[in-house]
Amino acid sequence: MNRITQAFEKARKENRIALIGYLPAGYPDSSSFLKLAECAFEAGLDMLEIGLPSNNPYFDGAIIRRAIEKSIQHGINVETALIQTQQLLQHSHRTATLIFYPDVLSQISYHCLLEQCLQAEVAGILPVGVQLADWLKMADQAKRQGIAPIGFLSANMQRQAVMQVINAAEGFLYLQSRNAPTGSEGEFGDQIGRRIERIRKITGKPLPVAVGFGVRCSEDVERLRRMGADGVIVGTAFVQAAEQGCAALQDLLYSLSQAAVSS
Repeated sequence: MNRITQAFEKARKENRIALIGYLPAGYPDSSSFLKLAECAFEAGLDMLEIGLPSNNPYFDGAIIRRAIEKSIQHGINVETALIQTQQLLQHSHRTATLIFYPDVLSQISYHCLLEQCLQAEVAGILPVGVQLADWLKMADQAKRQGIAPIGFLSANMQRQAVMQVINAAEGFLYLQSRNAPTGSEGEFGDQIGRRIERIRKITGKPLPVAVGFGVRCSEDVERLRRMGADGVIVGTAFVQAAEQGCAALQDLLYSLSQAAVSS
């Protein structure tokens, strides 16, 4: 069983939704990144989404852009990011996915990236900003390597494309809450619940649905849990807490963890 499936199953058995946090690889520096990731897992994080360095992270808002720039300034590139990922995951029960923009493939071929992910025990991979036809091919290649292709469902994605992504995805579906950069205020009205319900009707396989973009606090987590989400992805707030150190990151996760549990 893939580690992603195990993480969601564990959360389900504990009557809660899964917590997924995002950090750029090597942020704020190489040694701190590993320490912060360990602190987060110890505080209840289910899965870490690791961002590979990009010179054009156009889905991201100012805070995450600055974090990526800072890691690059400290010497992080795709090669060192993958080494750090391997250091974090090998011989552990941690679960992590990699997220990357197309410019990463100017530093490493997709085939080699998948091989490195396999060696590092990365559970899933999410290329963002690629054409659907290209993503479908990449998803097929990832599955052949035993790596789950995470399905990203943008806020304005058409139904036919949604169906294609759902059918090709493994691990979980990443539901973008609104068509805005990361760090923007989330919109978690009834429309999110309706979108989750529609996705469940479309899919022929029980893939978990995790909501991201704008998830910042325990109130957001509780609202999404009540709407039927299986997990949440916390990016900007996670990065901001990490910048303050382990104590702040653990405080954030303790708060989110309480809201993640069904009453």
